[in-house]
Amino acid sequence: MVLSNREWRVLALLVASGFINYIDRSNLSVGATNIQNEFHLNGRQLGLLLGAFSWTYALSQLLGFAGWLVDRFHVSWILAGGFFLWSAAMGFTGLASTFGLLFATRLMLGLGESVAYPCYSRILVTDFPENHRGLTNAWIDAGTKSGPALGSLIGALAIARFGWRALFVALGFGSLLWLVPWLLWMPRGKAFSTPVDQSQVPSMLRIFTHRSALFSGLGLFCSNYFWYFLVIWLPHYLETERHFSKTKNGILASCAYLTVAVSSVISGWVSDRWISRGGAPTRVRKTFTGLGLALSTIILPVALVRDESLAMALLMLACLCYGISLPTFGPSRRRWQARMPPEVDGDAKRYR
Repeated sequence: MVLSNREWRVLALLVASGFINYIDRSNLSVGATNIQNEFHLNGRQLGLLLGAFSWTYALSQLLGFAGWLVDRFHVSWILAGGFFLWSAAMGFTGLASTFGLLFATRLMLGLGESVAYPCYSRILVTDFPENHRGLTNAWIDAGTKSGPALGSLIGALAIARFGWRALFVALGFGSLLWLVPWLLWMPRGKAFSTPVDQSQVPSMLRIFTHRSALFSGLGLFCSNYFWYFLVIWLPHYLETERHFSKTKNGILASCAYLTVAVSSVISGWVSDRWISRGGAPTRVRKTFTGLGLALSTIILPVALVRDESLAMALLMLACLCYGISLPTFGPSRRRWQARMPPEVDGDAKRYR
């Protein structure tokens, strides 16, 4: 069974939104030294600014705000609203005149982007067949990894020529054009806005009594730790510690992100092929996740190796290994949810 034209259009727009999403959240690190110099920021202030996005992003996920919105309203409109908010935040970042305003725009960016993955998960589960979810999830993840790849390269070149403000304004307000095809082709099925029976929604404590939920959370924690180190600190590290030029910095950071993207797509295709030939989905997903995360620890010697060529080779190898783990997380969420008893499964029944 192949994807229909409608499914391909929806998938292409989801990939594009993930691409833009990660350009917006990663470009601050590309312009970090320029912003630090212009606003005379010390290391602590720069760290606060780079981490501000994660505060509202993580709190929205932890407190269930993003999931609450997706459960109670039409998921396609929630994604459109979140996209508008984070794109506007990106554009206004380029117009900020004080550290406080910069910090506020990053908080707003995190709040807007917090709905993206809950929306992606719902759309994949309700709109795409099980035997294609590994590949569809891999394509979305490749979009999120390609965003920083292209953003780092173009961002470094654009900042060197036009300055960091022009980059943020152009990307932020220009990306709002994505909303036009999305509003035309977005999924409109009733399944996206099914009411939630609160008596069936499990508590956080109840969810985390299940081993599958705990290990899914642990896997995502390890994966996000690796990825956000790359997104937030890699360009700044290459520029300040390795003393690479802005252009060289952009090229190497772009290569690292692109390596993750290519590895993710290939691994998604291989995992789907394994499952279609009789492999147990849970075993396949666990194998890719565990192997990829374990091998990605080869990034640790990068900070210790003096030779630039060897250090960058280790970095690319670590990114290649990390990409192996990525296609499994979206489908694996569906797997552990399906094994939960009825009182914990909650509103998952309407996904089936």
